[in-house]
Amino acid sequence: CDDMGDQKVRLAPGTPLCPAGHLPLKGRGIADKLIGYCQAAKEGFLRGFLEAEEAAVPLVLSILREVRDPRDINARHNLAELLFVALAATLCGAKSCVDIAEFVEGREDELKEIVELKHGCPSHDTFSRVFRLIDPEELSAALSAFVLALRRELGLGPSRGVVAIDGKALRRGYEKGRAFMPPLMVSVWDAETRVAIAAMRAPASNEVAATLALLKSLDLKGCTVTADALHCRPETAKALIVITQNETLTIP
Repeated sequence: CDDMGDQKVRLAPGTPLCPAGHLPLKGRGIADKLIGYCQAAKEGFLRGFLEAEEAAVPLVLSILREVRDPRDINARHNLAELLFVALAATLCGAKSCVDIAEFVEGREDELKEIVELKHGCPSHDTFSRVFRLIDPEELSAALSAFVLALRRELGLGPSRGVVAIDGKALRRGYEKGRAFMPPLMVSVWDAETRVAIAAMRAPASNEVAATLALLKSLDLKGCTVTADALHCRPETAKALIVITQNETLTIP
């Protein structure tokens, strides 16, 4: 089933979003396939997801509950619910806390079929405060677990194709007085599903150290790993041979 214009596509309960081996051949991978089951990208995403994989929602919420809540005891909104609606908004194209708040406000009835939202729609200030307070490592671990769970729900196992590693500087994300050294994020990109399966901030902008740490945390047996010339060094080569169990190294 693909996007059928004005006609909404409905799935029988338990129908997988993407049968194993039948991922989309074009577009943006899993995100586009999910959107293809909805009437429109932003308007029907949540309902389409619910109809396709009802069991996935409590699984995602249980993963997000593992993130420790750093707020005071009088916090009104449930942290797992905040993270869930923020994740849904991001998958639907939200780029900022304002976008997330507007997404939640515009789809309150639909979201309340999934989460309680006992105190109504959180404001953009609420989302901003939460993301400033929570432990980024805990959130990163939860999102990595979400990606793995998503692969399982789509009938996919661990990554087995091409995996690309790259580091990017976060422009204007620097600390005050350190504009010359913006934070560096290293991402591991799964070419099969077109989803980043892991990411972390490079300590002291050391991309090599961050890459080695990420590689050790992933199951990449049988994968073809690509990276730029920065990683043409003995320690990276040794790590890749052990992790991928592939002794073939190519330097273009």
